[in-house]
Amino acid sequence: MKTRNLLSLAAFIVLLLLTQITPGFADSFFARQGFEAQWVSQTGANTADEFFSVKPCDSVNFTATFKNTGTTTWSNSGADQIAFNIYKDPKVVSYPTSFSYIPGTNESYFKDNTWLSAFRVGSLVQSSVKPGETGTIQMKFKVPCDAPSGKFREDISMAAGKYWMKNTKNGDPQKVAHIWVGFNIQATSEVTISSATCPTELAKYLNKSNHNYSCSYITVPESHASPNGKTIKLAVIVIKGTWYAGTTPLVMEQGGPGGSTLEYFSYADGVGILDPFLRDRDIILVEQRGTHYSLPNLACSEVNDAITRTLDSSTDVKNAAYDQAVADCYSRLKKQGVNLDAFNSVENAADIPDVVKALGYTEYNFYGVSYGAMLGQHLMKNYPTNLKSVILDSTPPLQGSFVKDSGKNAVDQITHVFSSCEADAVCNQKYPQLATVFEGLYSILNANPIHLSITDSNGKTSSVQFTGSDMVQLVFSSLYSDEMLRYIPKMIYDLKDGKVDLIRGMLSVHIQAQSTISQGMYFSVLCAEDISCPYWSVNKLGSSANEMVNSNIPTLVLNGEFDPITPPNYSSQILPGLTRHFSYTFPGIGHGVISSGSCPVNMMSEFLFNPVHTPDSSCISTMASNWSRDNFAAENFLAAGGLLSSFQPFR
Repeated sequence: MKTRNLLSLAAFIVLLLLTQITPGFADSFFARQGFEAQWVSQTGANTADEFFSVKPCDSVNFTATFKNTGTTTWSNSGADQIAFNIYKDPKVVSYPTSFSYIPGTNESYFKDNTWLSAFRVGSLVQSSVKPGETGTIQMKFKVPCDAPSGKFREDISMAAGKYWMKNTKNGDPQKVAHIWVGFNIQATSEVTISSATCPTELAKYLNKSNHNYSCSYITVPESHASPNGKTIKLAVIVIKGTWYAGTTPLVMEQGGPGGSTLEYFSYADGVGILDPFLRDRDIILVEQRGTHYSLPNLACSEVNDAITRTLDSSTDVKNAAYDQAVADCYSRLKKQGVNLDAFNSVENAADIPDVVKALGYTEYNFYGVSYGAMLGQHLMKNYPTNLKSVILDSTPPLQGSFVKDSGKNAVDQITHVFSSCEADAVCNQKYPQLATVFEGLYSILNANPIHLSITDSNGKTSSVQFTGSDMVQLVFSSLYSDEMLRYIPKMIYDLKDGKVDLIRGMLSVHIQAQSTISQGMYFSVLCAEDISCPYWSVNKLGSSANEMVNSNIPTLVLNGEFDPITPPNYSSQILPGLTRHFSYTFPGIGHGVISSGSCPVNMMSEFLFNPVHTPDSSCISTMASNWSRDNFAAENFLAAGGLLSSFQPFR
């Protein structure tokens, strides 16, 4: 490190001497004769000790005006486009990027996505500025969300195309028309950690694995823009590595939004799914803000009650009761003083590096499934520091809306099930003309719904009205799990033959799965960035939250062939922004490939060990759809989902 610093210093001294001794060297970086400018005004003072007081994640709008003192008309387009470039002076207070006199080589630490490039800040507002006229350049700076506290200063200079513009007053040694922009980044509050007793319903799964684990609460700001304001508590479980835990840990996050990460992955640990990851690293499970074990928990008992109360009612009655329950939940949470604007993806992502730091780690890897993968993209965009690699499993892209796409995606994937069964000799023989049978049942059940008796994992029995629309919803939900989707052809034919045992079991899983989501978190997240919500008013995150991630962090993107909510074709919207990625689709798999056997898990483990090396994907060729299963046990579905009937808080 010392040698490299000495070499850098030596190179700088040589360059400095060249500019002092060789008359034509520095001049070669300037625009041709006739391009000159004189500073007129700017936002704040144009001095080296003027600083904007900012916080991490803040944006700063900035305007500067210069007079055209040359003989050439300025233009905001073409080869001589007038713009500000990052220049940097070697006497700045501190700057995180290296310095170069060459235009177009200095990238900014404060780059905003509105910039022309990483080093080209903003262009001329006017289409042209004649000699003697004044031109304006507007720009926006973005303080990195993981920026350290302290004073930073950018020296940005005017450029005509690829060359600096001269300052009429020759105010600095390089004669460049420039301005200062300083940032005094305020310190954020320290997060705190306190140990806790793990809930018994999670411990019973964790204890099966014989892994060492610990539970804690980590206190973080409710709003990261107000680090000294209100706080919330995140429930966290750390599972210790078994062989060698010296490598970077793996943070794992569940979907929803609003799903319980601790529930999902505690069960996964108990059945051995996490073993390959734990051989050489710790695993950090973070219960996202607003979900079951974190405080506050934005669960909506009103919604769960409405679902249970209307199980045997018509679709119109169910929908009306659901909408009213959502509105009632919103009102209750607001009256309780919950700031629902703080429960969004940006704040959620900001929690992750805070948790990692509080636990004593520096670098880390990230795995997210479903909404957890969406959260991972926000993490890559806003908090890339110390993020070594990312695994995105069943990924909704930030741009677009997976909720609005859900109808089309459902039709496409259900149709894909029918064509896949038809192409499979065994399936087609046992369940011929599956699509025709399905369409016939849809019409029959909508005209004459049936009533089913179902029993949940607690032994409670309920009557359920089952329509053609309910059948479509059940098939859609079954596509989430590769275990359940294999029963879809049999379920359809059982209905045709008047057999309902399979339907009862699948319905029970579907209904209980809805009750495990913290609906308040679900709506707060989606209404802030994805959909319009008449009953859930929160501040929108803005268009930048829906922009594609551009990142060079090594990323593994995984898809399931039959995924109904984040289909494989979503990858085409994600991969263009990832310069170092690997992407795979697993046949016969639904939503969330991590629970689909050893093949995807071993590939993930190999990627984590060396994220720039192509993982061995030969096992994918051994995977295929299997529609021929006949044996069914409802209790297996209930266990496979890790669906717990009650939730106890950390103590």
